[in-house]
Amino acid sequence: MTQNSEMLIAIGILFLAGLLLDKVGRIVHVPRVTLLILLGALIGPPLLNWLPSSFAGSNDVFAPTALTMVAFLLGGTLNPETLKAHGREIMVISLTLVAVSVVVVAGGLWLIGLPVGMAVLLGGLSAATDPAATHDVVSQAGAKGRFATNLLGIVAIDDAWGLLAFSLALTFAGIMLDQDAAV
Repeated sequence: MTQNSEMLIAIGILFLAGLLLDKVGRIVHVPRVTLLILLGALIGPPLLNWLPSSFAGSNDVFAPTALTMVAFLLGGTLNPETLKAHGREIMVISLTLVAVSVVVVAGGLWLIGLPVGMAVLLGGLSAATDPAATHDVVSQAGAKGRFATNLLGIVAIDDAWGLLAFSLALTFAGIMLDQDAAV
């Protein structure tokens, strides 16, 4: 069997498993995200290692595609009406979330002895969240109202703030490395 055939069969099986887990999740009232993570851990390299070896290398294609689809889906929740009604709240909460994450992680790592540049870089990385899981749980629960609207708005804009925080942290780490090299 060729590598492409193995890949297509694996993708087909994963899609079928995802559909099955959707049904199971509805019966046992467990979020799909939880079941999909458990499936991934079970059939992936950590446990049974059933996926073809070529599948691991294809993550460079699947991950950005999936993240782009989620970003478009969440971006649709930030329509002008939502921004007018909840925009200030969404911005304040999301900025606070990112700032606190970066400061706490970077500060904690610096306090335990990591170099400042590395601590800030990892702090900037800590601002990233997974909007797909949040969106799936909110959708599956059928949550409506102000809280659900704000939550979806926060996770939609949070990735943009996380990217900005990481970019700034990367710049800061580069400056710190240049200073260390000059000394």
